[in-house]
Amino acid sequence: MTIEFVFTGINNISKLYQSIRTEYVYIGDAYLRSRMDGVKHALPDIQQLSYEQSFGRFANEVFVIIAHDHYYELIFTIDTYKKSKARMTVNIRTESEKPVQCEDTYVFGDGTGYDRFLEQLKLAVKDSMKRDWAVCSWIMDEQSEQLCSHLYTEIFKAENRIRAFVNKILIRNLGQDWIRLPGLEKYEKSRQKRSADFKREVPCFSDIDDTLLSMTIESLRKIITEGKVYDREIDWKDMDMTILHQKLALGSSDSVMEMIKSGRKIKVDIWRDFFKQYFTDSDYAKKEIEDFIKNRNHVAHNKLLNWDGYQRMKRNIRELDEVIQKANDSFENSFMSEEEFITWSIGTGNEPKEVYTVGELDYLPIRIYGETGVKIRDNEEIYRLFAESIDKLYDEIADAFYFNTMVEVTGKHEIGLTEDEKKVFSVKDLFTENIILDILADMSFDCAMDGESLLQLFCRCSGGELFHAVLRYHNGSGAEDSGAGKILLSSESVYDTEQLEGFMEEMKRYLEQYLKQQYIEGKSFKE
Repeated sequence: MTIEFVFTGINNISKLYQSIRTEYVYIGDAYLRSRMDGVKHALPDIQQLSYEQSFGRFANEVFVIIAHDHYYELIFTIDTYKKSKARMTVNIRTESEKPVQCEDTYVFGDGTGYDRFLEQLKLAVKDSMKRDWAVCSWIMDEQSEQLCSHLYTEIFKAENRIRAFVNKILIRNLGQDWIRLPGLEKYEKSRQKRSADFKREVPCFSDIDDTLLSMTIESLRKIITEGKVYDREIDWKDMDMTILHQKLALGSSDSVMEMIKSGRKIKVDIWRDFFKQYFTDSDYAKKEIEDFIKNRNHVAHNKLLNWDGYQRMKRNIRELDEVIQKANDSFENSFMSEEEFITWSIGTGNEPKEVYTVGELDYLPIRIYGETGVKIRDNEEIYRLFAESIDKLYDEIADAFYFNTMVEVTGKHEIGLTEDEKKVFSVKDLFTENIILDILADMSFDCAMDGESLLQLFCRCSGGELFHAVLRYHNGSGAEDSGAGKILLSSESVYDTEQLEGFMEEMKRYLEQYLKQQYIEGKSFKE
């Protein structure tokens, strides 16, 4: 097992070379002995630490550590340039293939072991040296690769189970060619390219339907949670067509496309109409899927992984499997084949019902948008703006503390288009199981022209409110000049989100200070 990382940009070259009159005297060995003494102090499991001097070349310092009767070799290779710049390469090696016999030993299903002491050692060395250097770059970590390799198979299986479940539902409700329906065009374009690559690489499977196989898991998530299917027909009013022809004559292609998009009617909301009903807690299901994708990409892109992250990913895979299995069972129990239906339900009249969502379009807002480009939003459209800001807040905080083993950001609740205060998510202390923070939202809507809608965000703890932010959406306005026969704009539509960034930074600072205090008090979370 080999670990290699590099330090560059030492803050004081005198730690490696002492200037005496006109000469430089090498003291890098003394510097390293001092830092390794700090490592020994930080890791009480070290039974023996010895300096073996320089081998092979000058400034190639070798240390040997014995812990739990296992042998670890540490090699520090120092290179300087004109005695002003320096680089130090660290190699940590252990030849043992057997699990280290200690309290923190973990054994995989194949009998191989994970050396927790090695993980502690490499981090202790990194922490001890990092104070003296500007940058630490990880080059190779076979221990991290070991964890990723054990996760990859489980991730592969879980991803295929998701694809199978999604395929069932979409084909059942939308037919085999669901990817070609209006509203899903961009996913179809991406799929076509990946499909060509798939068939070229595996020609023996070129005659199978590869819709889901040729789609990234990220695209699949967006389809099931955000996808909309639109009516094929657009119900144009005479005035709409007049405006459209004017834009075409002026060559305003972008505004024409926006106008067409605004006139489309949603026929199916894929998550609401087809998936949400099969999950006991749909918000929790969404969060587990999102976390799985983050984990999957982390492993697939060969990013560093430690034991705590490995365990968190394993837990996510296990919990997601349970969610998908329950949803699949619910789906299977809710639909019968034609033959089953004939056998058991003749004459019941329980034919599936189609779901259509139709919103009437107002004349004046369309003219304002068509002639000025200013969008007059209704309550649902304003809500979507607010929901995007809430999603941004949640994703920012969840990503910032995702791999922290002391706190957990709970799943995000869909608060809906209501004007009462609701909890969005919480941050929980995994050591005490107490809630550290609650994030709440309160929306108010005014979709009239010149109306002002508010999204208020509150961060609270048991002691009361800590801080809050107010996001404001102002609807534009305009009127028809009957004399000129055109729209005169009175005010622009503006969404002011300036306070959101400050709110997120306040949250991060508060949680970081909380974690620091917990660390000082000696509290930590263990898997």
